[in-house]
Amino acid sequence: MAGVWHLKMMQSYPPGSAPEFMGKHGARAWWRASYAGPGSMTVELYDLAAPAAGLDLVQRWRPVADTVVWYTPRYFVVVKWQSPDRNSVGAFIRAFQKQFAEEK
Repeated sequence: MAGVWHLKMMQSYPPGSAPEFMGKHGARAWWRASYAGPGSMTVELYDLAAPAAGLDLVQRWRPVADTVVWYTPRYFVVVKWQSPDRNSVGAFIRAFQKQFAEEK
């Protein structure tokens, strides 16, 4: 992803095990991936049961340092990083978002 980040681990989880912030929305499925590069990064991807859930989750999200969230009609995405290289983090996030923008 974006040239300098390398997938280290990816795991899928059952719907009922989604973190508490998913609340009433739940998730049909969810995944967590860890990346290494100029620091570390974790991506959590939640398959939403309803398109409106993503908007609600983003609106209720409380800002956290070194974390960004976004949604598509199908997914809610949380990216957390520990890296001094903001440019490579930004490139990773843009590349990841582009994959979802191309989703039909």
